[in-house]
Amino acid sequence: QFNKRQKMAKANILLVESDAVASISLMIFLVGNEYNVMCVATIEEAIQHCDQHIVDIIITELSSKVNGFRLVGYLNEQKKSPIVIGVVDTQPDNILLLTLAGESGINIMFKKPVTQDLLLGYIEKELRERQLFCGPFSNN
Repeated sequence: QFNKRQKMAKANILLVESDAVASISLMIFLVGNEYNVMCVATIEEAIQHCDQHIVDIIITELSSKVNGFRLVGYLNEQKKSPIVIGVVDTQPDNILLLTLAGESGINIMFKKPVTQDLLLGYIEKELRERQLFCGPFSNN
C-alpha cells in the first residue's frame, strides 16, 4: 500500500531557450524546486505546447534566435495569460526593449546569465500574487 503523500508541482513552466546547456541547467534547478518544466528551443514548439497544455509560466529568450515577442503576441490573440519572463542578452534598460516588453505583456525581463535564486524568488512572488502557489503550509 502506498501511504506517502505524493507532492504536487507548484506550477507548469515552459522554458523557451536555444542554448541546450542553459536550458538543462535551469530545468534541473526548477524541477528540484518542485516545478513541472518543459523545454523547447523554438517559438513554433512553444506555441504548439501552449495549445496542448496548461502553462502557468513561460520563460523565453528575447533574441534574434528566439523571438519571444512573437510567442507573447500569439498568447494575447488566444486570450491566454501566463506569467511571462523575458531573458535578454543585452542590458534590459534599452528603452525600445522595455517599451516593447511592457506593451506586449511580458511581466519582467532578466539579463543573461540569470541568477537562479533571483528568478525563483520572482516566480514564487508572481504565483502568490496570482494565487497559484501552493506552499508547504497550504491546504491546496
